[in-house]
Amino acid sequence: MKVKAVVFDIAGTTVSDEGYVKDAFIRTFQKNGLTISDEEADSVMGYKKLQAIQILVSQNHLDWDSNKIIQVNDDFAIEMKNIYSEVSIYPLPGVLETFEWLVRNNIPFGLNTGFTREITNVVLNKVGWNALRFASAVVCSDEVAEGRPSPFMIQKLLTQFGITDPNECLKVGDTEVDILEGRNAGCGCVVSVTTGSYPRALLQNYEPDFIIDQMDELIPIISSYPSNNV
Repeated sequence: MKVKAVVFDIAGTTVSDEGYVKDAFIRTFQKNGLTISDEEADSVMGYKKLQAIQILVSQNHLDWDSNKIIQVNDDFAIEMKNIYSEVSIYPLPGVLETFEWLVRNNIPFGLNTGFTREITNVVLNKVGWNALRFASAVVCSDEVAEGRPSPFMIQKLLTQFGITDPNECLKVGDTEVDILEGRNAGCGCVVSVTTGSYPRALLQNYEPDFIIDQMDELIPIISSYPSNNV
């Protein structure tokens, strides 16, 4: 295998998330008459948010129609934008060093997310990545037919990179659905990071190829592949 491209998740993987997404989910459901637990919210982290709402509605046997689900999704977007306007968010440890290493070694990389483009732009602006090449390849869940665990966001990024073999792609994320997305896309390597929603013990259950605690641990992983002797 040669790693010719890397796809990173955003919240909890490359950018700090101090439980903001989960808190926004819980508050949004409370506002709409349903109390969900931390565990329920954690179980849908990484999904397209509209899909995450649909999953929780089904699990709780609610009779919400499509208009109600869309309204809850809109409420979540407002919650998320309000949170991000007030808190500090920043690149997680080792992320910028890893991005810079990839640039030096001519390995293209992109970001994908369960957020809509509207929320993603708020995040990217907050960390200053809209002004940098680090945000030159970003695909959001509302820009493809289906979000995670479907492979469409990764496929769209690989098309941008001119890569036809997904086995040459490495996927990095912090949740179960990130792992499933990488597998469904046929990525040659799937890496989980413990900086987000899932601790190491839980990530191990889903059998990623590697689990790392800080992003710059990715550099020796990529370098270990014989054809990536950089």
